Amino acid sequence: MAQPGEGVLECRQIGGRIRQVCNFAYPLRLINPHFSPLQSTYPARLDEDSQQQELADSDNKVNQKFTYYPSGNFMLTYGGGLVHGDHIRLSVKVGYKVALLMLTQGTTKVFPKRNGRQPSTLISNTTNLNPNQTYQTIVCSVAPSALLCILPDPVTCFQKAHYHQRQSVHLEDPDTSSLILLDWFTSGRMSRGEHWDFDVYSSMNVVTTASKSGSETKDTKESRSLIVRDALLLDSKNMLSFKTQLSSYNVIGYLLVLGPGVAVVADVFRNIHEVQKIRPFNPALKTHVGHDPNSDDAKVTWSVSEVSESGVVGIAVRFTGPSADLLKRWLKKHLSPLRSIIGDSAFDVFYYN
Repeated sequence: MAQPGEGVLECRQIGGRIRQVCNFAYPLRLINPHFSPLQSTYPARLDEDSQQQELADSDNKVNQKFTYYPSGNFMLTYGGGLVHGDHIRLSVKVGYKVALLMLTQGTTKVFPKRNGRQPSTLISNTTNLNPNQTYQTIVCSVAPSALLCILPDPVTCFQKAHYHQRQSVHLEDPDTSSLILLDWFTSGRMSRGEHWDFDVYSSMNVVTTASKSGSETKDTKESRSLIVRDALLLDSKNMLSFKTQLSSYNVIGYLLVLGPGVAVVADVFRNIHEVQKIRPFNPALKTHVGHDPNSDDAKVTWSVSEVSESGVVGIAVRFTGPSADLLKRWLKKHLSPLRSIIGDSAFDVFYYN
C-alpha cells in the first residue's frame, strides 16, 4: 500500500501489448489513456521549415532501428494543484521497447503557504522532508531500447507559494536508452496581476547512466555515471533582485533531449538554432532579419547546449517566452519528429490543439 502522496508506475510490453501497473495514494492520481498499439508509418508532419524537412529521411531511418510500443500516463492531483504541505513522490520504471509519455492535464498549480496551518497531507515516516514545504519528486528508470518522455504542462506558483521539485532519471543503457525531459514554470497567475510573486521555487534535474567500467554487477549509486545535474533556485529572501531581473519574462523552461532514439529531435533544435543565431539582429524590430516579428519563433528566446558524457549524447535547451500557450505551440513544432517515434495517437494527446 502506497503512503500518502506516493505512487509507483511500471510500464512493460508483453507480447506486443502494453502492461501498466499503477499504485498511488491521495492526493496523487495516475490516469492511463489508451494509445494505438501500432507504430506510426507516416513521416513526421513537419512544417515547411527547410531545416525540419531535411530531417524527414533520417527520421525514418532512426525509426527502423528504434521501434517502440507507445504508452502514456497523466499525473495529476485532486483539486487541480498542490496544496501547501503536499509531498508527492512517484517512482517510474520504463520497460524494454516501451515509449512512455508522461503528461499532466493542465498547469500544475502550487497554492500559497498557509502560516499556522497543518500540512494537507499526512507525511510518511520514511521521509525527512520538511512538512511545512511543498515537494514533488519523480524518480525514473529507463530500460535498454526504451524511451521516456516527461512533457508536463508548466508549473504555476501562486503568490507566497513554496515549491521544491526534483526529477531524477537513470538510463540503464547509455547506448540505447533515451529521454526527453521538460521542466518549465510560469511567473504566476498573470490574470490576477501576479508576476514572480512566489516565495520559493526550487528545481533539480539529474540524469545518470550505467557505468561502463564493467566491474560492478549490481546497479548501485556507485556504479552510475552522472550525465546532467541542473539546479535552479529562486528565493525571495536570498535573491531579492530576481523579480526585477525576470520582469520582462513570463515563462522559463529547460528541455533535455538525450539518447539515440530521439537523435532526430535533437537535430531539429540544432539545425534551426544554427540558422537563427547567425542571422543579423534588428534592434528596432527586436527580431532577427528574415523573421516575421509576429511569428511564434520571433517571440521565443532560446539556446542549445551540447551534452556528451559517458556515451550519452544529446542537447539541453533553455527557453523563455511571453506565454505558456505560445511556448506549447513552439515546443510541439520543434518536437514534431517525435510523432513518427511514438506514433500519431500518442503525439496528438501531447499539448492537444
